[in-house]
Amino acid sequence: MTDGGFCLEACQRYKNAMKNYVELLQRGNALMDIGLYREAVMYYDQVIEINQQCERAWHNKGAIFHDEEKYLQALDCFNKAIAINPKNKDSWNYKGLALANILRLNEALGCYDKAIAINSKDIIVWFNKGIALLRLGNDLEALRCFDAALKIDKKDYESWFAKGDILRKIGRYWDAAICYRNGLIYCDDDNDYFMAKKDDIIRTLVQSEKYSCEII
Repeated sequence: MTDGGFCLEACQRYKNAMKNYVELLQRGNALMDIGLYREAVMYYDQVIEINQQCERAWHNKGAIFHDEEKYLQALDCFNKAIAINPKNKDSWNYKGLALANILRLNEALGCYDKAIAINSKDIIVWFNKGIALLRLGNDLEALRCFDAALKIDKKDYESWFAKGDILRKIGRYWDAAICYRNGLIYCDDDNDYFMAKKDDIIRTLVQSEKYSCEII
């Protein structure tokens, strides 16, 4: 085979590999979307075998491990994704969640700060940072995080409820009731988050004379 023929064959093999790589990634994504996680991971592994620098495959594989509560495996995947692209906000956020779930809360805060530095308009990261601060007992800093999320999106009911929890905890029932009222405006009655907090919310509304009659 001539040098030219060898180059053409190598080029064709590369094109075929890249085509397979894209198809495998798309199949993995489709399976992940419908909750077939084990099957999705198999495809992501095939993608990574072809291209170890595929940030999306590493991130999605990590997200699956996180949802399956395999936090150490998830961390390994997010570290790989971040090494490929340090500006991957989602991987920083997910890494923070994984660290928080194994009680490495200060490290989690560092990850959330990295994500916020990349995109300060992501309410999910602000909320996650607020929850980590709450778990560390830093209520005032957590309150600032929930306020930051609400400044971006006033319909973020989870931040309204979380802010209400802090205000209720420190005895500011009136202000807590306002937060709960706003949270109720933006979430459905059968929302899981609301149902889990329903008793606390109603108790606070009762303690606030102004809002108890209007909301209950």
